[in-house]
Amino acid sequence: MEEQEAEHNEARFEARFCNSLKYYSTVFDCIEESGVPQESSVRAKVEEMYGKKI
Repeated sequence: MEEQEAEHNEARFEARFCNSLKYYSTVFDCIEESGVPQESSVRAKVEEMYGKKI
């Protein structure tokens, strides 16, 4: 599910931050809407994986 062209390597910090915020907000919104219960160990692993990238 990771997007390699999410533009996280912009020269300006502000642009990099905004691009990353939009991207990871969308990722976590997708996880939320997936229907996987919050108590699920699978969901916890996915959230942990993406959380480390932030």
